[in-house]
Parts: sequence; C-alpha cells; structure tokens
Amino acid sequence: MLLFFLYSHIPKGSYRANNSEALLQAVLQGIGIALLPHFITQTALSNTDKKLIPILTRFDLPEHFIYAVYPDKKNLPRKITLFVDFLKEQFGVNSDYQHNIEKE
Repeated sequence: MLLFFLYSHIPKGSYRANNSEALLQAVLQGIGIALLPHFITQTALSNTDKKLIPILTRFDLPEHFIYAVYPDKKNLPRKITLFVDFLKEQFGVNSDYQHNIEKE
C-alpha cells in the first residue's frame, strides 16, 4: 500500500458523470477506466466478450455504506419500512450481494 501513496495520481479528463450506469457505458466504449460497484458491473463481467475486465484488484478500497435516514420510527409510513427492509435484504451483511463480493 505504500506505493499507492507514493505514486498517487489524480486523473484529468473531459468526461465526468455522477451516474454509475453512464460510467459503465463509457468504459465499455473504451473511454477510460472507472471505479464501479459490483451490482452495476456483474452482468458485464460475466459476459464472454470480455469487454470489461477488473484491474487493480489487489488494492483494498474503503468500505462504503448505505444509510436510510428517516424521521422518528413512530408513525413511519409502511412504504418507508418496506424500502428499508428491502435495502437490508439486498445489500445487508448476510445478503447474496455481500456473499458474491466476498467470493471474488
């Protein structure tokens, strides 16, 4: 990890996006590289055409979390409760998503 800090580089370019799907399409078209979440790349990584390949896999990234911020739990609308439960099921500690990431 020492080399990472000694030789860090801030990329410069004219393409910017704040949408992971847009970044994925740019990478697939050969515009550059991107740091993308697994749930965005999993289909492209499993394709046999190998347009998308993982790089820099030996570098550990900081953990990222999903937070659900809502008012007091008392009188919370059912749709909010269902959405929070969905997030836990899809991305929580024991989710299929988490197990798939750990396998890689």
